[in-house]
Parts: sequence; structure tokens; C-alpha cells
Amino acid sequence: MNSDIMVAQKTIEKFNNYLKEYQVYTNTYNNDVLPPNQVYEQISKLPVISTPLTFNSSTIESLQNNGDVGLIPSEIRNKLIDLKRQQNLTTRRAEYTDDGKNGVIQNLNP
Repeated sequence: MNSDIMVAQKTIEKFNNYLKEYQVYTNTYNNDVLPPNQVYEQISKLPVISTPLTFNSSTIESLQNNGDVGLIPSEIRNKLIDLKRQQNLTTRRAEYTDDGKNGVIQNLNP
């Protein structure tokens, strides 16, 4: 339990640092006129936070593929199917966000 608390504290500290860096970045835009090279310079200073998002859904997929999902009571089966849909949606959204981030950085590359 103590190790979990330490990991959580370090994670919170890391994300608080990311937040501070982002706030410095957004404060740059308080100027009325900001040249593109300064925008790129500020974006380049931000850490690129990108962690792969995966779900262990092989059990649900196996049950669906071999037809055994029908053996599960309908209430549980529907919840499993909804969970799989939500996982797929979350993964797609994460991919779109990552693609968008990469597109911004590439377009600003001098």
C-alpha cells in the first residue's frame, strides 16, 4: 500500500509540473501580437505527454468470436458489450488527440 501511495504522489507531482509548464505556455498568449517563431518556441518547450492506451479485452472478444457470449446472462452480456464499445471509443479518441497534437507540432516546424 505504501508503494502505491508513493507512486500516486509522484504521478501527481509530475502532472502538477506539466500543469505549471502549460500555464507558462498559455500566459505567453497574453501578448496582442505573437510572432509564429515565438509560438513554435513555446510549444517546443512543452513536454509531449503521450502514453499508449490499451485495454485487456481479449476475454470479451473471445466470447464474442466463438459465440459463447450468449451463455452469459443478458444483463452482464450487455454490460460487457457496452464496456467494449466504450473502450473502442476511448482508444479512437486518444488516437485522434495524438494525431492532432502531432499535426500542430509538424505544421509549426520551421
